[in-house]
Amino acid sequence: MRRSIRLPLEPWPAPHVRVPPDLLRTPGIERDRAAEDAAFAQSPIHDFEHVFEQAAIWGFSNQWKALLPTAPRMFGGVRRGHQRVARALGRARAAARVEDPTELDRLIRQVARDAGLSAMGVAPFDERYWFEEDRAQVVGDRVVVLVLEQGWEATQESPNYHFEKSEFIAYGELHERTCRVAEALVHHGYKVAVPGNPSGGQGINIHFAVEAGLGQLGLNGQLLTPLAGSRLRMMTINTDAPLPFGAPVDYGVTGLCEQCGVCARNCPSGAIRLRAGMHRGVRKWKISTERCLPVVSQADGCAVCMRVCPVQKYGLQPVLDHYAETGEVLGKGTDELEAY
Repeated sequence: MRRSIRLPLEPWPAPHVRVPPDLLRTPGIERDRAAEDAAFAQSPIHDFEHVFEQAAIWGFSNQWKALLPTAPRMFGGVRRGHQRVARALGRARAAARVEDPTELDRLIRQVARDAGLSAMGVAPFDERYWFEEDRAQVVGDRVVVLVLEQGWEATQESPNYHFEKSEFIAYGELHERTCRVAEALVHHGYKVAVPGNPSGGQGINIHFAVEAGLGQLGLNGQLLTPLAGSRLRMMTINTDAPLPFGAPVDYGVTGLCEQCGVCARNCPSGAIRLRAGMHRGVRKWKISTERCLPVVSQADGCAVCMRVCPVQKYGLQPVLDHYAETGEVLGKGTDELEAY
C-alpha cells in the first residue's frame, strides 16, 4: 500500500522551558577550550564520506529500498535549491543592502517561516568544527542553522523503510527550503555558501545548533530540541550577513539524559555509552560508529535511539514537568515508550 509522507509546515514557537533546578548543568555543552584547540591542531575534522568512504558506499548499497522511490524528491529538492541560489547570484540585486542587524534578522526569519522551516538559529563560524573539504568555500563569520522537523507518525514506526523514506524526503525538502533563505541573503547583498550534498553538512551541525541555542547534545549523540527532540534534520549556511548571534542554553537536557538512559538501554548494537567523558575538548557520551553504522545501514535507518527518546515522543516540557512532580522520567520502563 502506498503511503504519503508529509512533513510539518508550521514553524516552532519560541521555547520557554522550565527546568527543575537539579537538572541544570551548563548552557549548551561543557567545553575545555584549550583541549578543543589542541584537538583541531592535531587533527582537523573531515566529513563522514572522507573518513568512512567505503562504509558510506556500503551503507548506501543497503538503503536502495527507501532511496530508490524517494530519490526524485530528495535530489530534486537539492537541484531546485541550488538553481534558486545560482539564479540569485547571477542576477542584479533588486533590493538595497540591509545593514541593520535587527531588521535583517527579522526579514530572514520571516523567509524561513514562509519556507516552512521549523527553526532558525545563528552561531559564530568556528573553523574547528568545519570540514576541511569545505574550507575553501567559507565566505563569512556566521553560520545560519536551519531545522526541519520530521513527521511524528513515521518516526514512531522506526525501524522500517517508511521511516527511512521520510528521512530522505526531509533532506530534499530541507535543502530546497534552506536555499530560499540563502537566496534572500543574496538578495539583501550578502555572500552565502550552502552544502552540495543532500545531508546538509559543511561541518558539525550539532555544534553550531547548540551554540545558536536551538538545543543540547543528548545521550544518543543527537541534538535534542525542546519541541521535537532529535526528530529533525539540519542544514547550515555560511554567510557574511551581520545577523545577531544566538547563545547556548541549558534546557535541562544533559541532566535529564543522566537520569534517563533509555536510548542506551535499547540500542540494538550497544553503541551508546552511559558514561560521559571529554572528547576533543567536549564532554559528551561518545557514540561507537563501528557499532552504530552497520545496524543503521541494514535496519532501515534504525533510529531506535530517536524513537525511544521521551523528549522526541512527548516534548521536553512535559518530560521535565513529570520529573519535577515524581522524580521519574516520563515513559521510562513502559512499553508505550520503549517497545519497538
